[in-house]
Amino acid sequence: MQHSDQRPQLEQAVLQPEPHVQSTLSGLRISDVLVTLTAAVVVALFLKIFVLELYQIPTHSMEPKLLAGDCVIASKIEYSFGLPTYIPFTDIRIPFTWKIRLKSIQRGDIVIFDFPGETSEIFPQKHELYVKRVVGLPGDSVSVQSGRSVINGVEMLNSSLASSSVSDRRCAFLGPLIVPNKGMILHLDEHSIEQYRQIIEREGSTIEQVNAEIIINGRAADTYTVQDNYYYVLGDNRGDSYDSRFWGFVPERNIIGKPIMLYWSSTPAPSSSGKIRWERIGLIGN
Repeated sequence: MQHSDQRPQLEQAVLQPEPHVQSTLSGLRISDVLVTLTAAVVVALFLKIFVLELYQIPTHSMEPKLLAGDCVIASKIEYSFGLPTYIPFTDIRIPFTWKIRLKSIQRGDIVIFDFPGETSEIFPQKHELYVKRVVGLPGDSVSVQSGRSVINGVEMLNSSLASSSVSDRRCAFLGPLIVPNKGMILHLDEHSIEQYRQIIEREGSTIEQVNAEIIINGRAADTYTVQDNYYYVLGDNRGDSYDSRFWGFVPERNIIGKPIMLYWSSTPAPSSSGKIRWERIGLIGN
């Protein structure tokens, strides 16, 4: 009888929370919750703005390496750490730059970057992100003909590129062009001013021609020193890619990072039913 009298008391004791747990729950304040949530949001924003970002590939320009409908994780600290080109979540361009270089961009890297703008504009009217492959590095001589890239006199070979036999009717031949590098001195005259005008204006200077004289920032000048490194980028699918052949070079400050892994992939609608491409999930590298 003594044994049966003690059992209900034991069961009741098990169901009651321990004193220190009860004390912690009763002492929880709304301010503590808000601080925790705020800290979580700040960390998430920091990671999104400076470290990692998720992107969806919208076009066929990087096939066969990246397909329309691929979703990638991009590293924003692959090459540098610093301020973005635009104020986050807006189309407002930051007029100055600050970045710490962590790693050099290599020829053949696939990069994600802020579109620098059309040839007819200093800066784009809206903020757009592009993904292309780096073909020309700062200081390189670049020629493109029928999808083939010739860098410093040597044809660029890469097994992941689309077939070089693909013809681009819109832009079959281009070059040779010298990709500008930081510190390069551009010689200016009435013939070269239009060739270099876009670079000079995008770097924050004003340039105009008065009769035969070139005026930069209000002073006569016959040379200009380039302030940033530039890159020549192409899509792997040369016959269906809007790239440097049409709108020019990418400033280094515009380069955000590189895709490091596919976390999802499905065939794009409405051309298909959105079939999941399981075999592509988890793929990494260039």
